[in-house]
Amino acid sequence: MSRSRRVSARGPERRRYFESSAMAVYVCKHCDKFTYASKKQAKKVIEVAHKGELMNVYRCRETNGLHIGHQARVVRAGLLTRQERYG
Repeated sequence: MSRSRRVSARGPERRRYFESSAMAVYVCKHCDKFTYASKKQAKKVIEVAHKGELMNVYRCRETNGLHIGHQARVVRAGLLTRQERYG
C-alpha cells in the first residue's frame, strides 16, 4: 500500500487549496516524491502551488505514477525538446 501524507503549505493560497480539496496525494515507493492520480490533478497542483514556475508532469520510470518537476534549463532555453532531453 502507498503511504499517504499531506503536502506542506508554503503560502496561504497553497494551504487553502490542499485543505479544501479532497485530493489524495501519495508518496512514490521508488523515489519518495509525491504521486498524483491523474494528469489533470497534477496540472491543478502546478497551477495553484507552483504559480509562475515552469513545471512538467512526468511518469515515474519505475512505478508509472505521475510526478511534477521543474523543466530542465536546456528545455527552457530551447536547446532541446522535452522528448530529446528525457527520451
